[in-house]
Amino acid sequence: MNYRIETKEAFRITGVSAPLDKETENNFMVVPKMWQEASANGTIQKLRFT
Repeated sequence: MNYRIETKEAFRITGVSAPLDKETENNFMVVPKMWQEASANGTIQKLRFT
């Protein structure tokens, strides 16, 4: 495998998170709810312009 190391300027990563369950099926409810709440409370808009 060919690779190279590059030096880049510092950058910031922002986002939202939610604790996930070991049972994948439960996460199909958790993740959409997280995004709905983020949309409703303005978090997505804040992230968009950060």
